[in-house]
Amino acid sequence: MYFFIQYVERSPVASLEERRRGMMVSKKEMKTILPTIWMAYILPSVAMFAVPGLVNRQWINGVFFQPFPLYAYAIQRTLLTIHSSSKNKEEEEEATEADLRLIYGLSAAASASVYLYLWIKSPGSMADIFFSETSSPTAPITMLKGAAKVLRYDQLCSFGAGAVWTLLHFWDLKSEGLMRSAGWGKILGVFGAMNVVGGPGAAMTGMWAWRESIINKEINREEGESKVE
Repeated sequence: MYFFIQYVERSPVASLEERRRGMMVSKKEMKTILPTIWMAYILPSVAMFAVPGLVNRQWINGVFFQPFPLYAYAIQRTLLTIHSSSKNKEEEEEATEADLRLIYGLSAAASASVYLYLWIKSPGSMADIFFSETSSPTAPITMLKGAAKVLRYDQLCSFGAGAVWTLLHFWDLKSEGLMRSAGWGKILGVFGAMNVVGGPGAAMTGMWAWRESIINKEINREEGESKVE
């Protein structure tokens, strides 16, 4: 639902004005990204595994971890309100491409580091981690294995929705003729390679950065043509 609402509300690329409006990010907004991720996602994730007691962990999972997109929205709006009270004109300026690349890079690196740590430390393969025992949903298993299976289905559904969301944005770019130099084979190949090398989180971040780079180049091109005219 989160991915669907974001796609419907923010995906249009049909006109230059829509693209520019979708690309605009103030420095104030950019500064809230990492603190928001830390408070809304990383802290609940760590607490879910570090807090003693299974009941406490389940409570954290249900109350804080699962609805983290809602918490992220509320936290970011709160941080923006706090920043707005400072009346810093510099923070109202648009973030540059270099600023955004830095945020994307840090986010992708953080996600990839967790993925690679899991890959190195796991006794089994990545296929076992994500797909083990998911082919038979009704097969009898122990309580511990049942919990692991639920988490696997949760991961597959989450990243599956994320993959569809990512590719829909590239479908929009292709429909508007903004990706003439890259066919679907290249798009799917790059996305697949990123998933294997850095994990789903890093792959989605990298693909989003690629998308915005393409839109930004089109905006600059059209603005250059309008100036010439």
